[in-house]
Amino acid sequence: MEVHARSLPRPSIGSFICMVLIAIASGTFGGLLIYFIQPQDRMIASVFCWISLAILVAAFWDLKFRTSKRRQQFTREMRSIYDRYYDGEQAFGFDDHKWTHETKAGKYEASWSALTTAAERPNVIHWSTKDHSIVLPKRVIAAMPGSDSGARDEKAALAQLHGLALGPLNNGSSFQLGIIDYLLIEIPSLWRRHPFLMAEAHLGGVLWVLMIANGMYNSVGPGIVFGWIIASVLLFLTITGQLWYFTTKYFTAPPDLRNAWQSGFSDRGVRTSSAEIELFSAWTTFRKFKETSRAFLLHIGPTNYHIYPKRCLSSDRQTGLRNLLKARVAADN
Repeated sequence: MEVHARSLPRPSIGSFICMVLIAIASGTFGGLLIYFIQPQDRMIASVFCWISLAILVAAFWDLKFRTSKRRQQFTREMRSIYDRYYDGEQAFGFDDHKWTHETKAGKYEASWSALTTAAERPNVIHWSTKDHSIVLPKRVIAAMPGSDSGARDEKAALAQLHGLALGPLNNGSSFQLGIIDYLLIEIPSLWRRHPFLMAEAHLGGVLWVLMIANGMYNSVGPGIVFGWIIASVLLFLTITGQLWYFTTKYFTAPPDLRNAWQSGFSDRGVRTSSAEIELFSAWTTFRKFKETSRAFLLHIGPTNYHIYPKRCLSSDRQTGLRNLLKARVAADN
């Protein structure tokens, strides 16, 4: 599971906090209507209280049960893949030009240049081609035969594998994704991906606030001032909701999002080094790239991408990276 630890479904703390805030605001407004405004408005007020309760239940269900179910399903899928391809005795060998991997499913041989991804983690080193992948525990490296039919030196074998699979990190640049970079990249990206959905969500929030304001305008009582305050807070949350969501997501995400890393770009692909992982990704791994005013985005999926802030690159390096990306990856215009 160390290989797939990053892919393990996690609870969305940002979504949970946003839903709880909305539920509190809605419930507070309903409570004000019930206890401070004219009795004939209490039926309408109770609707806001029930909406608040429903939102709270949905938030806790998503945090506790839905995430747990997704994790269990993911674990079952990974176990199925392990039983199908990796269970039982395996044989592995390599030299400077190619590597071989033999399992109960058959024998596979490929050159090092065919790798699409490779990574080294604390306990394993793994890599993949377009149609095959291998996970090699570091504890078995010392037992692999060397060219003289004897056991390899563990450190020397690991260093050799590291160089062949990952390659050197030559002339790399240091990167770190700050909160301002993250917000100014993620929020516009969300609007680009879902323009109509985002517009509808904001319009719905504004209409809800207008409905509340209309009720307050035609009502009297000591709770009117508090009602207007709640309506103003709801309007503020509606307009700035994505800001608080991504801020929470940034600070509750795994540490590697905020930690510094180094990346080097070559004709072969992208080589990355951080405190958590050593990684290589061939250019064929990336579906497209997009350049924004603040960063280069390398997409590995429709909504997943690597972020390289421009402020971490000199003008010359930005130009060099831009030209390399145009030559190796499809541009997202």
